[in-house]
Amino acid sequence: MVARIRRVLLGAGEHGPRTFLVLILTAGALTIGGYALDLVGVDGMVIVPIVGGLVGFGVATAVGYLRGGVVTAVLGAYPPLVGPLIEGTVRRTDGTVPERLAVIDPEYFAFLGVIAFQTGIAGVVVGYLARTGVEFVRRSGTPVRP
Repeated sequence: MVARIRRVLLGAGEHGPRTFLVLILTAGALTIGGYALDLVGVDGMVIVPIVGGLVGFGVATAVGYLRGGVVTAVLGAYPPLVGPLIEGTVRRTDGTVPERLAVIDPEYFAFLGVIAFQTGIAGVVVGYLARTGVEFVRRSGTPVRP
């Protein structure tokens, strides 16, 4: 039973932590870069950055498809959600960067952590089911017609 829980939380795939670390850092950097270059616009007050949530869901789905664990999926969903907040805070012109970062409410980071938890679990389930379906079709030997 302990091995099963460990496999669900930490993963059972053939991919090592380096693969997931590169995936997570790339997604976070691309999200921050997208907001910094105004490729993705934010108008008005934003509670949950939708683009960050979608990128986080994509990362969690990829982690599930690669047989990674729930912990990795949740950690992968968090940076894209926090990216717009960090980028917007750094972009402000008043005060030094540490002073600007000190203004951010820690409860908002916790709120985004809850969103990342939900997004990560949903994404890892979708990725796991997609991988299971692909393996089923491969084993069945029947050709897939579009």
